[in-house]
Amino acid sequence: MKVLFVTRKYPPSKGGMEKISYGVISNFPELNNAKVISWGGSQKWLFFFIPWAFLKSCYFLIFKKMDVIHFWDAALSFMGFFLKKMFKVPVVVTAHGLDLTYTNRTYQWIMTKTLKDFDKVICVSKATMETAILKGVNPDRCTVINDGLNTSEWYLPKNKSVLKKELGEKLKLDLENKCLLFSVGRLVERKGIKWFIENVFPKLSKDYIFLVAGTGKEEENIKNGIIALNLTNQVFMLGRVSDDILRLLYNSSDIFIMPNIPIEGDMEGFGIVVIEAASCGLPVIASKIEGLQDAIVEGKNGFLVEPYNVKEYVRKIIQVRNIKDLNGFRKKQIEFTRKNYDLKSISLSYYNLFKGIINKKQ
Repeated sequence: MKVLFVTRKYPPSKGGMEKISYGVISNFPELNNAKVISWGGSQKWLFFFIPWAFLKSCYFLIFKKMDVIHFWDAALSFMGFFLKKMFKVPVVVTAHGLDLTYTNRTYQWIMTKTLKDFDKVICVSKATMETAILKGVNPDRCTVINDGLNTSEWYLPKNKSVLKKELGEKLKLDLENKCLLFSVGRLVERKGIKWFIENVFPKLSKDYIFLVAGTGKEEENIKNGIIALNLTNQVFMLGRVSDDILRLLYNSSDIFIMPNIPIEGDMEGFGIVVIEAASCGLPVIASKIEGLQDAIVEGKNGFLVEPYNVKEYVRKIIQVRNIKDLNGFRKKQIEFTRKNYDLKSISLSYYNLFKGIINKKQ
C-alpha cells in the first residue's frame, strides 16, 4: 500500500499537530512504501509550501502510483479536492478542531465546499466529528481516531521529591512543601489560564504554586492579572521551555490543570498535553468541554470539571491532592494511557482505515 502523507505542520516545528503527524507517520506499518510531503517551518511561508506541495503530489501520483493521499488537517482540503478530481485517487483528511472552526469567511467557504467530497474525514475526537458533520460532511464518511503519543517519551522513573528539588534548582524557586499545579500550552483565551488564575487560584491556600509554560497572545494579559492579584510569589510564567524542563515539570508536579473555557470560533480538538501529563502519572483536572472529553476518561487518567465552575475546581483540586492511594492511582493512570493512547496502535488504526478504503475501491 502506497500512502502519500501531506502535512503543513511537522518537526522541527513544535506543537500538538506536529507531534501527532510525525508520530503516526514514523510508526506507520508500511512506511517504506509511503511518501511524505511536509513543512516544518513557520506558517507564514505556507504561500510557498502549498504550490510546491501540490506539484510534488502530482509527481508522486503520476510516477509513483500512490494508492491514497492523506492530509493532516482541513486547512489543506482545497488541495485534496483538486488532486482527487485530477487523479481519481482516494483522499483522507484528519480534522483537529480549529481547522474546522476558523472564522475567516473565505476559508470557511472553501473548506466546507471541499471537505465533504473526501472519502473519509478522520476526527481526533467526538466533538470534532460533531463539528465536521455540522460543516456538511456525511456522518458515514466520518470516523474518530484519537490523538496519541509515545507513552514512554516523557516519563521519568525517579523519586518525585528528588525531581521536584531538581526542578526548583533549575527554576530558582523554593518548591519544598508546596503543592505544585502545572499547565502548558499556547496561551490563548480558550485555554482558560487567565480565568483560572483570577477566579480559582485565589481560593486555594498559600502553599499552592502554579507554573505556566507556553507563549501566546494572552501572555501579557495573564501577567498583568497576576500582578493585579498580588500573586507574583505563587504564580510563575515560564514562557517556552525546553523538553528537559517540560519532562521535569510533568514528573515533579502534583496536579496538571487544563481549565478551558468555551470561545466561539475556537475549540480544543483533543488536548494532547493532558495525555502527556497522564503518561507520567500526573493527575489531570480539565474542563469538561469539546475534545478534552475524549482525552480524559473520568477517574481513569484524570478528572473533568464543568467550565467556569469555580467551586468544583477548588473542590476537585483539594480532593485530588488528598487521594489516599495516590501512587496506586498514578500507576493505573499510566497503564490506562499506555493502553489507549499509544502511537503505535493509533498509527495501525490509520493503516487499517487506508487499507479498507483501497480494498473498497478495487
